[in-house]
Amino acid sequence: MFFVRFFLYISVLCSACAGDELIDAPVAPFSSDDWHISPASVGVLANGGMTYLTLEGTTIDAYPVQWTSDDPSIATIENGTVQGVGVGQTRVTATVEGVVLEAWVGSVATQTEAAFSEMKGLRVELARGASMELNVGLYDVRGGVLPVTSTTYHVEPPSLLALQNGKTNTFEGIASGKARVYAIVDGLRTSSGIVHVVSPGDGRVAVLAYPAHGPRALGSVHVQVRADARVLVTIDPDFQSDIVPMTELVFSKSGVVDRNVLRVGLLDNQGGQAFVLDQGAGLYTFDWVLVWSASANVVLARGRLTDVVP
Repeated sequence: MFFVRFFLYISVLCSACAGDELIDAPVAPFSSDDWHISPASVGVLANGGMTYLTLEGTTIDAYPVQWTSDDPSIATIENGTVQGVGVGQTRVTATVEGVVLEAWVGSVATQTEAAFSEMKGLRVELARGASMELNVGLYDVRGGVLPVTSTTYHVEPPSLLALQNGKTNTFEGIASGKARVYAIVDGLRTSSGIVHVVSPGDGRVAVLAYPAHGPRALGSVHVQVRADARVLVTIDPDFQSDIVPMTELVFSKSGVVDRNVLRVGLLDNQGGQAFVLDQGAGLYTFDWVLVWSASANVVLARGRLTDVVP
């Protein structure tokens, strides 16, 4: 009996692999949503101090990376290794497949002075009319917290987000779109964050396509922003899946299951299921929905998320 079960499992797995080219499978061009530099802000001692930056994201190791420093008289970078030269702050970039990623390096003379700043509280989605509070931190090269005396926030474009009246760090969503936000903290710039301002009722849909052979799933998945900026995920009543145990919805940036995905477990293989995800889950940074069997480690279906008019 054990041999029969094992043989059936391997047969299912190999059949799915043989049909892994889905009929809706072209991978979209990469964007800055797929990759980032970690940490995004860092400090280093001038005159030879060193620190290290890494790239994180979808299949990042498969692509060549070009590192550059905007001002090598302040800091240089080679293969992610940062070396302090003179005193000041400069931007360093990593270019991957035409996508330019940035981080900010502060080069200082002593270990106790302010070297870099960070912005906290940034959400990925914000409903139009809703608000969010941003806070900043100031740090020395060892990561020690320093007092902040002045902060200015910058939004690009400014038509999407605005400071609430009488507030110094609370922003309100004004119009739908993608806004870039950063702060200048005691003269040191933070890295930029992205806020997707969305209107309640805005939605996206993915029509699932499936492999030519092996286990598969059918149906559609809808994603809709609610008035409280939480995200409602619904599965059409006609949805069905060939594999029941440990089947999941996987939101992916590249169309594959990797470490940069958002996973939602399905209750069963029937349609009509609905899930509510907290605001800030980042669904607007994902372009694909996959139905994935964790037990067989195969993709049963995949669909590209496209915008729908409320």
